Amino acid sequence: MKELYSVSPRWFPRIAATLGLILLLTACIPSSNPVYNHRTKLPDTFVDITVIGAPKEQARKAIAEVVDELTSMHALWGSPDAPPLARTNHLLSTGKRFSVAPSIMPLIKIGKRLYAKSNHLINPAAGKLNALWGLQRQAGQACRPAPGQKQIDALISQNIGMDDIEIHGIQICARNPNVQLDFTGLKRGYAIDLAIQRMQELGIENALVNIGGDLRAIGSRRGVPWRIALRNPSGGGVLGSVDISGDESVFTAGDYVPSNRCNGIDRQHIIDPRSGRPIEHAYSVTVIHPSATIADAAANALFIAGPGKWRDIAHRLGVDQVLLVAANGKIEISNKMRHRATLIGNR
Repeated sequence: MKELYSVSPRWFPRIAATLGLILLLTACIPSSNPVYNHRTKLPDTFVDITVIGAPKEQARKAIAEVVDELTSMHALWGSPDAPPLARTNHLLSTGKRFSVAPSIMPLIKIGKRLYAKSNHLINPAAGKLNALWGLQRQAGQACRPAPGQKQIDALISQNIGMDDIEIHGIQICARNPNVQLDFTGLKRGYAIDLAIQRMQELGIENALVNIGGDLRAIGSRRGVPWRIALRNPSGGGVLGSVDISGDESVFTAGDYVPSNRCNGIDRQHIIDPRSGRPIEHAYSVTVIHPSATIADAAANALFIAGPGKWRDIAHRLGVDQVLLVAANGKIEISNKMRHRATLIGNR
């Protein structure tokens, strides 16, 4: 029996069931290939780590180190309130050069490259837009009213972008005082990439790291691919599945499970940096790519681009495995994804 690893958008209500499914079905692997599962919780989501076929102590050491690193990463740049990121944003607003924390610089460089390749749909510099919509709100904090169009227009008129950040060695500065970094849309993928890199450094050959339903898997289950379930965005159930092996990441961006509820009103979590408003035209976009960072960013960018318009952005980002489910239920799929994804009912 093959394992079924669930990929869904990255919101809490579906994670517990997903992880339970993972733990249940990994038990079907032969005992000669021991399975080590670990589940932990970050402040905003769950993390599930699976290692297969490694000696017990090696697996435990790798899992423990990855959990420690993921916890440290969240403390460094996992939220706008993280001290290194908060300091960086404060100093960017001054327009002066300053030495940026080593933990932040790689994300800035990645953000600048993806900003250019995505035709500015990936824009970590536009953190004030997320803040305006209350998407940076931490657990327990009161939600704020939806912004008015004048507030949105005033911020959009500032033309905030990653090009406003200049890099001078280990120092940076911002030409635009409205730059506020928020790495939502690529930080999860980047964290998973670092976690898998650490696994490989410790000699782990077959593993899966899943953060909130987005994942990267290396190796296989001793020759058997990891089977990834694609959830149906219209509600419960499964849309289809895809088998992955070797080294691949699967990320989904979607608007059918709200990430932010305020005064009984659902607000979607992906903001179009061009209009300053939440996306409404797609249900979900799933991307497969070797890099979790690219897969994460691309899923969000293609979701923003929307039905009929995502292919050019996918090409620019070097992504050729895409599945988009539109709000009307229509499926748009790249040729390479079509040849490997199995959709229920051959939709």
